[in-house]
Amino acid sequence: MLALSFVSMYVFLYAMVDAWGSVFNNVNQVYMAGLMTAPMALLELALMRSMYLDARLNTIIATVAIVALIGFFFSSVRKLVSAISSFYGP
Repeated sequence: MLALSFVSMYVFLYAMVDAWGSVFNNVNQVYMAGLMTAPMALLELALMRSMYLDARLNTIIATVAIVALIGFFFSSVRKLVSAISSFYGP
């Protein structure tokens, strides 16, 4: 389910594109989709506890989601800021 959520988030990031010719695959879109999917996994585990009964699997999903959230945040947002500052100057 999280894989489908990731794909749908990635597709929704292109919702404002007016023509197929304007669609360019971008690594930042993958980062943003990951940043949206990781907290959604944690919210699903917290709010729909009765649906997810396997405690071991829940721990694995939560750990992967937290690591992904931290990883996507520090690998994308930090680099994006440095790219913007290098483009506009010091």
